[in-house]
Amino acid sequence: KSGKITYRFDGLSNGEHSLKVDVYDIFNNPSSKTTFFKVDDSEGLLLEDVYNYPNPFSNNTYFLGSHNNAGPVSIKIKIYSVAGRLIQQIDKNNVSERTFRIPWNGRDKEGNTIANGIYLYKVIISSLSGNEVKNITKKLAIMH
Repeated sequence: KSGKITYRFDGLSNGEHSLKVDVYDIFNNPSSKTTFFKVDDSEGLLLEDVYNYPNPFSNNTYFLGSHNNAGPVSIKIKIYSVAGRLIQQIDKNNVSERTFRIPWNGRDKEGNTIANGIYLYKVIISSLSGNEVKNITKKLAIMH
């Protein structure tokens, strides 16, 4: 009912790739799964696939993204009004997963529900040593 395949791919070029696996059970019933991945052998920390979901949202949203750091990282999310006022800051330290999903309840630093509108958020990721830091800024919308 389950299994695991481990295979090392060498010599893949930089860019987007896909992998399709076809399997059959003992009754010869087929199943197929395709996954997509990106190869980037450049040096340094990468921050990719950053977005919040749902967007727009009413009460709760999640900040999602991925990085390539082999070890744990620190993730900071800063939410700003369009005028540049810091609304909320979320800190997650010692995150060991390469993909992250960080919840936010749509409240400011004082615990108040923030007003409908467009806000900016900045995701900042850093290695635990602090030698490498990357950030990206995006928009989110709140509609109660």
